[in-house]
Amino acid sequence: MQWIHTNRKNQVTGLLLALTLLALILPAAAQDAPPPPVVRLEVNPQTANVGDMISIAVRLENVTELYGLQVACQVDPTLLIGTTLIEGDVFTSVTSYYVNQGMKPDGKWLIAATRLQPNPAFNGNGTAFTFQYTLQSAVNASLNCTVLGVDSRSMPLPLTLVNGTPMITAGAVPTVEVPLPTVEPTLAPTDVIPTPELTPEPTIDVTIEPTAVAIGLSSIQGTIVKQFEQDNTGLVVQLTTNGSLIQESLTTTDGLFSFADIPAGSYVLLVSAPAHLVLVYNVTVTGDGTPIDLGSQVFVIGDTDGNQTIDVADAALISANFDVAVPPAPETADLNRDGVINISDLVLIGSNFGLTGPIVVQ
Repeated sequence: MQWIHTNRKNQVTGLLLALTLLALILPAAAQDAPPPPVVRLEVNPQTANVGDMISIAVRLENVTELYGLQVACQVDPTLLIGTTLIEGDVFTSVTSYYVNQGMKPDGKWLIAATRLQPNPAFNGNGTAFTFQYTLQSAVNASLNCTVLGVDSRSMPLPLTLVNGTPMITAGAVPTVEVPLPTVEPTLAPTDVIPTPELTPEPTIDVTIEPTAVAIGLSSIQGTIVKQFEQDNTGLVVQLTTNGSLIQESLTTTDGLFSFADIPAGSYVLLVSAPAHLVLVYNVTVTGDGTPIDLGSQVFVIGDTDGNQTIDVADAALISANFDVAVPPAPETADLNRDGVINISDLVLIGSNFGLTGPIVVQ
């Protein structure tokens, strides 16, 4: 009996010790978990009189790899009228490109911004930008806002919107009525054009040496990866020599292309597609039968007008069709092929801003 009593006592002691250790470990584990990324709308002031200016600051907290952000707010246009966009410290006219549609007659106001390379993605806390409204009537007013943030590859980020439907409390009606201006402010879309001067790359001339006498046959292979999707199927790769087409290859899902039975000589591989910078490979086949692996190359997107430069003109096409479905928006503006023009398309311009083609791979 003594042995049973001692054994039970030891079991109880062990259980209490385990529970004590668990209580110590769980809070520590919770502290180690990073805080979630948040977009918070901050209203100032929360109580206002007719004619007062109201600021809605878009605050970012604990974000990682944010490259582009769009925020759309819907209001009753008889209660609030949008007036001014104020830049924040996350997106500035030096580091970023803005799309500002101004407040529409139905009360919708959409602002979007992407950072421009070589500026890195934003991490941490900061203010993206600020909406400013004027209170038009002595009635409580509310906003209904949505957000979409993406990384430099145009992939959506898991952002939690806090205070997405802020309320503005109207103060007392003034004893002296002040007539409202008869001319409403004009809210024309405003695009903030970045100031960094871009140095154009020199024109690349590809010189093709005369084809050598065939000694043996080789194979050529490589991989081309799209920037915005996993499926790389169907890109056309042309093998040429002295300006003449020798073979064509289509990429697989993984982006792999290949050519077989290639005699000795100098060749040029060309890869082109709408809205992309042309890829040019200079390849020399020695004739000893050694396979040639060209490695992996990213197929750069963003050249909407086909001039082999990703610049403000390309961003302007996205801006002009922002928040519009395809059609009526042109397919050339829908860079990620999701059927609507939004921040996911604009950020592909931003992440490749200033790049020029053709891109030569030696």
